[in-house]
Amino acid sequence: QLGISPDTHIVLYDDMGNMDASRLYWELKKLQHNKVNILDGGTVAWILKGFKVTQALPQRPTKTIYPQPTMHLTDKLTADKKDIRKALKDPSILLIDARSHAEYVGNPKQKRSGHIPGAIFFEWSLAVDTENGFRQVESEKLLTYLKTLGIADKNQPIIAYCNSAHRASRTISMLDSLGFTQVKLYDGSMQEYAIDNSLPLTLGENP
Repeated sequence: QLGISPDTHIVLYDDMGNMDASRLYWELKKLQHNKVNILDGGTVAWILKGFKVTQALPQRPTKTIYPQPTMHLTDKLTADKKDIRKALKDPSILLIDARSHAEYVGNPKQKRSGHIPGAIFFEWSLAVDTENGFRQVESEKLLTYLKTLGIADKNQPIIAYCNSAHRASRTISMLDSLGFTQVKLYDGSMQEYAIDNSLPLTLGENP
C-alpha cells in the first residue's frame, strides 16, 4: 500500500528516542528487509540541527507488491514463553528487563509484580542521550556500562522484554548496533508472562 518493495531503502524515525522506530525495525528484520536504518535521534535531533520539516502530506508512491519472503527470521529474532522457561533454567541465556525501575522492583501489595527471576535491569531510556538531541549514547559508554552489568559477550544469547515489547525493541536495536548477535525480543513480554500464575516473579533490586 505504501509503495515499498524489498529493494526500498527505509529510514525510520520518531520523536520518542526511537522506541517506536525500533519496534518497526525489528518487524522489518524478521522479513529480512536489509535496507533499513534508524535515524539517530529521530525528529528531535533533526530539528535541533536546523533541518527542514513540513506539515505537507507526502505524495504517495505507486502501490506495489511486497512478496512474502521465502524465508523469515521470526524464530531467530522472537522469544516466546517456552524460551523464557528455558532461560529460567539456563544461566547462559541472559534476560534484560527494559522497563522502569519501579516496574522492575515491583510492588509487594500487588499479586503479580516484579521481574522475571535472573533478569538484569536496563531501562530502555539509558540508551538515549537526552542532552544530545535524543541520539543514542556513544557506543563505548554503552559497552562500558553493559560490562558492569555482566553483559559483555556479544555472542551470548540475550532476551529483552518490557511490558508490551515496545521499550524492549529500543534495547534490541541498541544491542544490534553494538554488534550483539544472538538477541531476541520477547514479544509477549510481561503482558503475557505476568498473567501466567505458574511462572515466577521476583521483587526487589536484585536479579
